[in-house]
Amino acid sequence: MWSARTTNTYYAFLGTAAYFGASLGPLSGGYLIKATDNWRWTQYFSVILIAVVWIFGLGQSETYQREIPRRHAHKQNKSRKEFCQTQDPALSGVTIGEMLKITVLDAFLGPFTDPVVALSTLFLLFNFAVVFQWFISVPAALGTPPPMGPGYTIDQIGLAIGITGMVGATCAALMSITIEQVSLRVFKKKSRTPVSLPIEHRLVPAMIGQFFITTALFWIGATVSPKFSPLAPIVGTAVYIFGNASIIISVIPYLFDAFPPAGTLSALTSAASARILFASAMPMVILYDITALTPLWAFGIFGFISVAMWPIPFLLFRYGPTWRAHSRYTKVITGMDDGMETRGKVPSRDSETTAYKIGAMGA
Repeated sequence: MWSARTTNTYYAFLGTAAYFGASLGPLSGGYLIKATDNWRWTQYFSVILIAVVWIFGLGQSETYQREIPRRHAHKQNKSRKEFCQTQDPALSGVTIGEMLKITVLDAFLGPFTDPVVALSTLFLLFNFAVVFQWFISVPAALGTPPPMGPGYTIDQIGLAIGITGMVGATCAALMSITIEQVSLRVFKKKSRTPVSLPIEHRLVPAMIGQFFITTALFWIGATVSPKFSPLAPIVGTAVYIFGNASIIISVIPYLFDAFPPAGTLSALTSAASARILFASAMPMVILYDITALTPLWAFGIFGFISVAMWPIPFLLFRYGPTWRAHSRYTKVITGMDDGMETRGKVPSRDSETTAYKIGAMGA
């Protein structure tokens, strides 16, 4: 739907929307419980929002790129079957066997056989696991009664989570957009024709954001104590969200175009499955870790792990083109605008004639 030249820019809006949703949940939920003294209103409110979004969606036009030309053909009195016979098959698979291979087998093997998928998946699963534990550790820390804690009420806890999430994500989005737009202008000055940035340049916000993650983890671990104001770890959480969102806005768009459509689908499936699996497990153990190790050591361990992650975006930036060119997911893509074959490079999403766009419709 959007140009490949501005992938980080448009995904910054999509990524920020996800963080805003996760932030508004505790924010609205805390006030609803306090106002109604009934937790069920958190579910009622969710149903109301879903209904509003569903009604809004009923009036929207089709966005699935393989379906749009089919509908145009139908308006021209062409049968759907007749049109589908002339349409190129989706590169993400047509038969059940092909789809299972791409979304299950290749996705499972990716982290073990492909360095780009392995490093991206490792980077994302760690950051998702840590960000999900905040939903457990923040209420536990802020809700602890004096003298060991500030004794925040549920609405105050929701406000703390909501504000930190929205502020951190907004700052990350602004940074990512600025970096991409400035980089585009620099590249345009060096080229007389429209150019797309090499996709490795999408990783620049992650290179910056990861240092904020490490800083925030040690910061929070050291300040979750009656000796410090509750605002200290709250601000530290905002710093963490800034770093985390910077990584998400960078790495996922990087995977968008790292491989041809079938490989991209497998890589994204690997990363999504792994990060959700680890993120769902972390809340079950975080309170035990904090209780047994103290916050300083529990978050400090996360901090040391994050230091070990520092080389990942730099390795992808430096060796990514070579790794992708030799990847089992990479195939020669023909039909580019210039008639040349491209291996391991960014296929243009701006031309209707590219093989990538045809494949992306199915992905």
